[in-house]
Amino acid sequence: MKSLRIWLKKIIILIKTLCRWEVLRLSPVIKWKLFKLALKEKTILVGDQYFFSTFIPPLLSRPFNFYLKWIENFFNKKYTPEYLGICVTNDCPNNCEFCSNKSAPKGKETSLEEIIKTVEFFKSKGISKVGLTGGEPLLRSDLPEIISEINKKDLFIALCTSGYGLSLQKAKELREASKLMLMKIGLDFGDEETNDRGKNRRGAFNDAVEAIKNSLEVGFCVIVETVLSRKMINSPEIFFKFVDLLEGLGVHELQFLEPKPSGAYFSAEYAVGLSAAEKQRFYELAKQVNHSRRKIKCSSFFELEDKLVGCMGGLGNFYLDAIGNLCPCAFWSYPVGNIRESSLEEIFSRFNARFKSPKGRCSALASAAERFIMEK
Repeated sequence: MKSLRIWLKKIIILIKTLCRWEVLRLSPVIKWKLFKLALKEKTILVGDQYFFSTFIPPLLSRPFNFYLKWIENFFNKKYTPEYLGICVTNDCPNNCEFCSNKSAPKGKETSLEEIIKTVEFFKSKGISKVGLTGGEPLLRSDLPEIISEINKKDLFIALCTSGYGLSLQKAKELREASKLMLMKIGLDFGDEETNDRGKNRRGAFNDAVEAIKNSLEVGFCVIVETVLSRKMINSPEIFFKFVDLLEGLGVHELQFLEPKPSGAYFSAEYAVGLSAAEKQRFYELAKQVNHSRRKIKCSSFFELEDKLVGCMGGLGNFYLDAIGNLCPCAFWSYPVGNIRESSLEEIFSRFNARFKSPKGRCSALASAAERFIMEK
C-alpha cells in the first residue's frame, strides 16, 4: 500500500510538471530529448521533492524552471552557466589521499558578501545550482547564513561534507536555512579501517555514518559521494557490500566520482583516467542496483557513452576558490581571474573568450596527461 501511494504521488507531481508553462513552451524535439534522458534515470522521491536526477533541481521547484531554460539553450548549442561551485574554506580535519584542495592557494577567505555577490552575478547569467564545498565547509562558522542567503535567490544547493561535526542540532540548523538542499557526504569504503586510512584520520568513517543518520532524520535528500577506486570496480563483493551498508542506513543515492589526478593520485596512472573497460565494468555493477527493487540509486559523475558528453568547465560550470579565484572547476587549477582584483563581468568575459564549446574529455584529466607527457 505504501509503495502504491508513493507511485501515485510521483504521477501527480509528474502531471503537474508537464502542465507547467515552462515545460509546455519547449519544442517537441527538446521535450523528446528530455524524455529520453529521464528514462535512463532511477527517480527519487524525498518528501515532496521528486528528482529525475540529483544533478538537476527537483520537479516543481523554481530552480527547475531555471534548469529548463539552460537545457533548452544547451540543446540549441547556446552554452550558458548552469552551476557554480564555491569553496567556503580550505580548513579540513582530514588529509584525504586524493584531495584536490591540498595544493589550493592560501589567503584570506572570501567573505559572506563576496560569496553572495558572486552567486547573484551567476544567477543573472542563468545558473540553477550552487555547490558548497571545502576543505570542510562545516568548519565555517557562518555557513548557515551563507546557505540562507543563497536560498533567498531560489537556487538549488548541494552541501559537500565529510560529515565532520554534523550533529543532529547542526543538521536541523542547516535544514532551517534551506529546504531546497542536498546533503552530500563523503564516504569511500564500507569498512572503517580502509576508509579512515584513505582519509588519514581515525574516526572519519563513524563521522560520516553519524552525519548520514542525522541528515536523514531532519529530512534531507542524502547522497554519499565516493571516489571510485579500481579495487571496488574489480570486486563486486566489495561494491555490493558497500551498497548494502548505505541502503541499510537509508541513503537515497550513491554517487561515484571519477578519480582525478590530484593529491596522491597526481600520477601518470590517474592522468589517463579510467579505461573504457573499467567504466563499463562499473556501469554493469550500477545497472544491477538501478534495475532492481532496491530503494537506493547508483549514479556516476563521469562520462559514459549514454550520457551527455563533453567537459563544461568554464562554459557551464564555474568554481570560486576560498580566496576569490574563479576557475573552470575544482580539479583544474586554471584561475581566470580573482573577484577582488577584477569585476565579475570582466572575468566572465575572459571565460567567454577562452571557452567556446564543450571539450571532448575532462579538462583536468587532459591537462594532467599533457603535463606528464611533457615531463617524460
